[in-house]
Amino acid sequence: MRYVAFVFDKEKHLEKVKTHVGSIRSALNEGSISKYENAKQSFLAYAKESGSRVFYMDEENTEKMKNRSLPHTSLLLRSCEMEENLKAMEEAGIRFENQEELISLLKDPRYFVVVLYLLEDDCRDFLK
Repeated sequence: MRYVAFVFDKEKHLEKVKTHVGSIRSALNEGSISKYENAKQSFLAYAKESGSRVFYMDEENTEKMKNRSLPHTSLLLRSCEMEENLKAMEEAGIRFENQEELISLLKDPRYFVVVLYLLEDDCRDFLK
């Protein structure tokens, strides 16, 4: 399992991504594994199709992150919230790969981020 940050163009993708994230949250709230898997796969397909920028957290940092308060579910965050989270994480020695680039994208109001806690198999298409 690892945390993955997906960065999207706000103007082009915000509404569709909100719908996808809403489906994931709804499935999690219902406790429906099949609905969650379908919603997650739908989101991942959309992220790939839309050309989302993807940033990974390696295994060591993911282990550190498990002990933090960031939930292991999808998060749709305003850039300022994500930037604050990244700063707090960095102070705790937790980083995404290419974190400086991720932070620079978050400072640009044209972008927003979704963070998911994913199995390695879910990330395979993005790792190529």
